[in-house]
Amino acid sequence: MPDRHGPLRTPIGWFTERVNGGAISEGAVVAYGDDLGLEEVELPFLEGFGPVPGEQVSILAPAGIRGDGEVDPGDLLVLVPGSGSRSDEISVNEGSFYEGPVSSFFPYRTWLHQDTPFEPSERWWPKRYDSSSMYEGEGKVLLAVGDQEPAEVFSAADTGNNPFDTGNNPFNTGNNPFDTGNNPFLVGISGNRFVAITLGQPFVPAELFDAGQPAPLGGATFGMGVLSTPNASVAGESANPLVGVETKALLQREETRRMLRRAGVTDADEVEWISGPTAVSDIQGEIEITLLEEKTQLESFQGVVSGENGPWWVAVHVARVTVDDYVVAAGVQRAPLGTAKTAAKKGDTTLGPAREYMAQAVDRLVVK
Repeated sequence: MPDRHGPLRTPIGWFTERVNGGAISEGAVVAYGDDLGLEEVELPFLEGFGPVPGEQVSILAPAGIRGDGEVDPGDLLVLVPGSGSRSDEISVNEGSFYEGPVSSFFPYRTWLHQDTPFEPSERWWPKRYDSSSMYEGEGKVLLAVGDQEPAEVFSAADTGNNPFDTGNNPFNTGNNPFDTGNNPFLVGISGNRFVAITLGQPFVPAELFDAGQPAPLGGATFGMGVLSTPNASVAGESANPLVGVETKALLQREETRRMLRRAGVTDADEVEWISGPTAVSDIQGEIEITLLEEKTQLESFQGVVSGENGPWWVAVHVARVTVDDYVVAAGVQRAPLGTAKTAAKKGDTTLGPAREYMAQAVDRLVVK
């Protein structure tokens, strides 16, 4: 079965949930420093670490940063590769330093990861970064939180739980200085002060959302809805007006838009397509699925819908069958946008895992 709770067992999931006010389903984006105009960044709070090129900087920006004015640096998480280290030892000048295996920090790439080796999405790694050794479980994340406690950075405010206090949590206070041992590692930078120093300039939400790509959160943004309507026939022909409609047009009909709203495609009261839906043509391979014991093809579309506080990039994965009733099942996923015009570059590495997930979910669907 798909593991919807997997992301909430990782610091990435905790962080996104905290910034989103408990709603990890609203998602996040990952932006790269050079796409935001950063030529290089300095990490003066780390001993033995040199300047890092902007293309080697990844920034996690959850949807919860939406609003007027500049983003609170404490609501961003910055990742840089250990290749910027000038020595075999790294230490922080102030605050706490935590360390743990990279396999416990990121969600799995696939949303169906039973008995599979750990492999996070390439989206997390900086550009042109050789992450192959990370997949083998050797890599570590070194987490610098500055003068804040990990619970402030990573826990949802209303849970009362500090994920770093659990007895089986692998992220414990690290050795300071940390002996790299020539093993691969990433540095995670969090907390208001350290993030502000690293980025060196403020950003507004739209800049980050428009520069970023949907964060691969292991299915946390996925929702599913079902539309079932009677399939009466006249003279052997279906009298249901939805049966003969192409899927693109079907997604724009009022009945389907209500179903997509219930599935969580937007936080607005109604689903309004700003652009699209457009069929996704760059996913390799067709997927034949079984819906209510009938074989059908899974179709995928993406576009932009309006939201309560800003637009959303969305993908919708659709299966349609006619049994006793006409049934449409739709899986949805979303990520925040700054402006709708940026949607064209939101080609997304999470579409493949979402289609695999949808195929498994539909196979277990029972419509009453």
